[in-house]
Amino acid sequence: MNSLPKGKARFIGRLREILGKEVEFETPISLKELIESFPEEAKRLIYRKGKINIIILINDKPMDEFGGLSAILKENDVVAFIPPVGGG
Repeated sequence: MNSLPKGKARFIGRLREILGKEVEFETPISLKELIESFPEEAKRLIYRKGKINIIILINDKPMDEFGGLSAILKENDVVAFIPPVGGG
């Protein structure tokens, strides 16, 4: 039996507390669909006032290079969700 192609999402900070260090997801899937599959608590950290509030990298490059939320994630893609760094 063949398994479906998968990618990985990795989390830092509070998102890691909610979702764990890493989760696998079936591909192909859009970045937006992946985020929508997360629990509400995680989505509230990702979005603020309807806009992305964190850094999202796909294979170590900014998500905008792949089409932003419309990016289609493929087998072996790694998506990193990185909270903004606050200063004081």
